[in-house]
Amino acid sequence: MTKMKKILVFLVILFALTTGSAFGRTMDVRVIVDGKIMESQETEGNKKATGFIDSNRTYVPLRLVGEALKCKVDYRPETKNIDITKDGRVLQFNVNSKDFTVNGEKKSMDVKPLIYKNRTYLPIRFIGEAFDKEVRWEGKSYSCIVGDLGNIQLDNLKKLEENYKVYTFGNPKVTVKVPKDLMKDLVVEEDYVNNIIRFHEAQGYGVEDRVNGMLLEVHQMDKETYEAPAATDARDKLLSVDQGRYLTLNNVIFQDMEEVYRPKLETPHYKALLKKLEVGLVISQEKQKSNWNTDKYKTYTFGNPKVTVEIPTRLMKYLLVIENEFPNGESVRIYDGEKFYDTTDETRFFYAVEQFKDPEFDAERTRSEVLDKRGSQYTVKYPSKYIYEAHPVYDQLLETIRVKVEK
Repeated sequence: MTKMKKILVFLVILFALTTGSAFGRTMDVRVIVDGKIMESQETEGNKKATGFIDSNRTYVPLRLVGEALKCKVDYRPETKNIDITKDGRVLQFNVNSKDFTVNGEKKSMDVKPLIYKNRTYLPIRFIGEAFDKEVRWEGKSYSCIVGDLGNIQLDNLKKLEENYKVYTFGNPKVTVKVPKDLMKDLVVEEDYVNNIIRFHEAQGYGVEDRVNGMLLEVHQMDKETYEAPAATDARDKLLSVDQGRYLTLNNVIFQDMEEVYRPKLETPHYKALLKKLEVGLVISQEKQKSNWNTDKYKTYTFGNPKVTVEIPTRLMKYLLVIENEFPNGESVRIYDGEKFYDTTDETRFFYAVEQFKDPEFDAERTRSEVLDKRGSQYTVKYPSKYIYEAHPVYDQLLETIRVKVEK
């Protein structure tokens, strides 16, 4: 059978950081633009499911934005810059920034664009409103409405969430959503004693030489049971750790079985079903809410005027902080503690605050935020430009770090 993509970095989600965390996103939002229900072949499951909710915002694929609003869309992957043009109005976004411009005028969002499953998604509200469209949410049918409804009757629309079969188990509670259009090809075993949901190919279930048609399993276990796989092991993906419970997604055809059973499993139907299941599963585990207002902070100071950088102490064990790393100025630079010594991994860098003299400094080119300028001396801060996916430590650092310059 085809192996799952090798997992080179395992994501360990911090204890008690958020109220909930999804390891896939449910494409369950219907987007209606000027009386037309948008459709997309890019989204798995129902083609009318064109968006998802993240951080209380509705995201839709970049390509669909252009189609829905009849705009010209230009995406430059080397810089992650996005231009959206219509009737002489130009919107400019960057995947790594909450800031955007409308005809050069700077504006801000409360979220960033997202790259998810190699596609770029934008929060539709800010784009619609920038083009003078009313944007509103209709919760009963789980629809985002941009502009007019036309002849559409909302009372006749059902939630697209109904396209999923939902399983729950474990403590803290785990929710697994499976696209209903796959269910006819699956046998699902619910092992609530061991906190496992197993997915089998229906045609191979109960057939010994087909390894019971096994595809994937979602397993919650305690620390004593969990064994971290090697970085080259394609079987297991660690999804989260919370309250001492490990949540994993496993390819249950073990490597020592593959050579024996590969010929019987490498059928187009089996491989296609495995791929659809890997893409379509939406898995989440409940979290306890952290009260950030009670955070204690580690403090760093440097420079003239004095710069103060405060980092929550609960994050410090995941970070490596270096002061005055470079000779041409003073700084605090923050790295991923686990990746710091891998100099080939650009995602090891998280954040920097620096003070230096440079008469030719260009803040826009370096994508830095200038905190203070005195002659040719600059005090700036800037986050990583290489982290595109959700990262629990990095995301929490951006939310909670405090930086101030003495006036």
